[in-house]
Amino acid sequence: MVGHQVLVLSIGVRVPIPEQILKVPDPNFMQFSTPEEIQQKQLKRRPAEEQDYEFARQVHHASYRDVVEKQFGSWDEQKQDKFFRSAWESSPHELIYCNGEPCGYFSMHETDDAIQLHELVLLPEFQGQGIGSEILKESLEQVRAKHKPVRLQVLKKNKAANLYRRMGFKETGETETHIEMEFNPHNSTHHG
Repeated sequence: MVGHQVLVLSIGVRVPIPEQILKVPDPNFMQFSTPEEIQQKQLKRRPAEEQDYEFARQVHHASYRDVVEKQFGSWDEQKQDKFFRSAWESSPHELIYCNGEPCGYFSMHETDDAIQLHELVLLPEFQGQGIGSEILKESLEQVRAKHKPVRLQVLKKNKAANLYRRMGFKETGETETHIEMEFNPHNSTHHG
């Protein structure tokens, strides 16, 4: 996809990609010497910038549409735009790249008593390939030394809840719409 001016999402929507997203700061990032290296999925993250908003919004909508329709019965584009804007503006985000291609975004921040995982969202065509597991595993290792629990909420119909369970998160409660989960580094025997 690098070098192309549009991203074709699995739902058939053509989304212009700002040129800045297509540029990877490390010139060696896209150089592979063998087909095996390409298969190994090189993952990178970088801080999101203002020009990443539209790409991330499209990722959100492509990734959540099915879940929202299953759980709530319909998709309201304006409502989802508001949910996305609120989440995007509430905490810093990072863009996720797989083999140089932007494929999703991530947001996690520290509070006084916990680390809050806000979002780990991948385009549908990148889901189920271990990318979310790797990003989560790396993030949990980074925060383990802080000795604070990692908390999140996930929509009840979102299959990502299974990923969180596999990674050592335990259910701690629920709301009308979400499952509340926590990863406690003190009690966890999960190491990836």
